[in-house]
Amino acid sequence: MAFDPTQLRGLRQGRGWDISDMARELRRTVSRTPLPSHASLVRMIRRWEAGEIEMSERYQLLFQKALAADPALARPPVTAIPAVTIGFKATDGGEQDVQRREFLTASIGLAGAAAVPPQLACLTAGRRVGAEMPALLRQRLARLRRLDNYLGGAETHRLYADELEATRTLTRETTCTQATRQALVAVMSEQAQQAGWAAFDAGWQATASAYYDDSRRAAHDADDRPLEANALALLAYQALTTGQPAAALAQASCDALGSTAPPRVTALLHERRAWTLASTSTGHLNEVERALGIAADALASDDGTSSPDWAAWADATELKIITGRCRTALGQPKQAIPVLGEALADFDDTQARDKALYLTWLAEAYLDAGEPDEAAAIVSHSLTLSTGVGSVRPAQRLRGILQRLTRYSGSLWAAALRDQATSLMPAPWPG
Repeated sequence: MAFDPTQLRGLRQGRGWDISDMARELRRTVSRTPLPSHASLVRMIRRWEAGEIEMSERYQLLFQKALAADPALARPPVTAIPAVTIGFKATDGGEQDVQRREFLTASIGLAGAAAVPPQLACLTAGRRVGAEMPALLRQRLARLRRLDNYLGGAETHRLYADELEATRTLTRETTCTQATRQALVAVMSEQAQQAGWAAFDAGWQATASAYYDDSRRAAHDADDRPLEANALALLAYQALTTGQPAAALAQASCDALGSTAPPRVTALLHERRAWTLASTSTGHLNEVERALGIAADALASDDGTSSPDWAAWADATELKIITGRCRTALGQPKQAIPVLGEALADFDDTQARDKALYLTWLAEAYLDAGEPDEAAAIVSHSLTLSTGVGSVRPAQRLRGILQRLTRYSGSLWAAALRDQATSLMPAPWPG
C-alpha cells in the first residue's frame, strides 16, 4: 500500500492532533505488540510526514486503525478503480485524474465521519474557549474547502453541515470573551456559506437558501461586512441559476462591501455582478465591462495576504473564465473563445466539476461561432469529466447544448456523441 505523506499530515491535523498526540494514539491502538518509546515514535512520524522514510506495512495498518480505518491515508494503485473512458479526449494522465477524483469521492465520507472536530474535542476538555479557537476553525475550514475543487456538493454537504453544527454546539455550550464569541459567529457565517454552496451545487435549493440566510444574519451580528456581502452575492447567483430576479441582489452585494473590502472579495463580488448582468440582458454591456474592470483592478492590487480564504479562488484565471462566460452570454463568441480557451488550457482535469461546467460555455461559444465540430469535441470532454460528480450544474448546462447539437445529426461525430451522452446522462437527447 503506497503511502502519501501529505495526506497523512492533513488527516492528523484535521483531527486537531499534533505529532505527539498522534504518537499517543498509535500507542493506544496497540495492546500487546511493543512499540518504540514515545520520543522515537515522534521522530518516526516527523520523518514519515516529511517523506524521508517509507512507512512499513505494519505501521500503515496501525495508522489506519488509529485514524478510524480511514483509507484516505493510502494511495491505491491505478488499477484499483475503473475509469470511465467513453469518448474521453484525455489530456496527459486523464484516466488517472478521473480515478483520483473517484477515489476522493469514495473516501470523503469516511474521512469526514472519522474526524473529531476540534469544536467537540474542546467540549470534552472543558467549558471555556480560548481566543485561538476561531482562527483554528477558520484554518480547518480552509483545508476542508479545498475538497470543493474536486468533489460536488452532494459529496461534501454533510461534512460542511457537520462543521457548522459543531461550531454552533461549541458556541452554545461554552463560555468565552465577547470578542471570541463574535469571532465564532463570523466563523459560523463562513461555514454556513460553504454548506449552502454545497447544497446549491447538489440541487437542494431550499436548503441552500436557508444556509445563505443564516449566514447573512450571522455575518451581520458579527459585524463582518465582506461575509454579509458575500451572502447576498450567493443568493443572487442562486436566483440567477433558478430563473429568479437577481440583478438587485447582485448590486446590493457590491454596495454592502463598502470601500475597504479585501481585494479578492471585491473582485469576487464584482465578477458575480458582471455575470448576473450579462446573463439577464444584452443591454447591460457597459455595466458588465465596468464590473469586470473593477474586478481586474482589485486583483491587480492584491498582495496575497489581506484577503480571506473563502475568496482565494478569485484569481486571474477565474476572471478570464467569468469574462469568457460574459462574452458568450452577450453573443460575442469570437471574443469569448480565446479567453476561455486560454483559461481552460491549464485547468486541471481533477477539478472535474468546475472544468466540466466551464467547458460548456466554450462549447456554446463555438456553436454560436458556427463551429459545431469543435463544440462536439468539447462537450464530449465535459460529459466525461461530469460523470460521477455530485453536482447538478454541469448536466443542466450540457442538456441545453446537446439539444442544439441534434440539428447536426448527419455529422461524423453525431452517433458517437449521442451514444456517450445516452450512457452518461439520463435522457439528455429529445426522443
